[in-house]
Amino acid sequence: MDTHTPMGLMLLTVMVALAHMKLEIEGERITDLVVEHRTVGIDLGGLRPTFSDSHRRNASRLIQAREPAIQVAGDHKMSKPTLCRCIREPPRPTI
Repeated sequence: MDTHTPMGLMLLTVMVALAHMKLEIEGERITDLVVEHRTVGIDLGGLRPTFSDSHRRNASRLIQAREPAIQVAGDHKMSKPTLCRCIREPPRPTI
């Protein structure tokens, strides 16, 4: 394609405009999908939240008080395996 001619320049301009339009449409579609997933409560991935030492102590205290593990995990918004792992891990050193 020769962009030094008026026809070549017009063709290039149309192709760039179409590519830009496609990019804008895809961006809108992704934004709408993320908003929809957030309103429904679907996990969008990313880094998992870290649990503080006070969360760990509180969960451990509730388990020792004979609260059901699944209930404690639900209250702390984590799965039962994550709860068990968090309770077993030693506290992190403070810096």
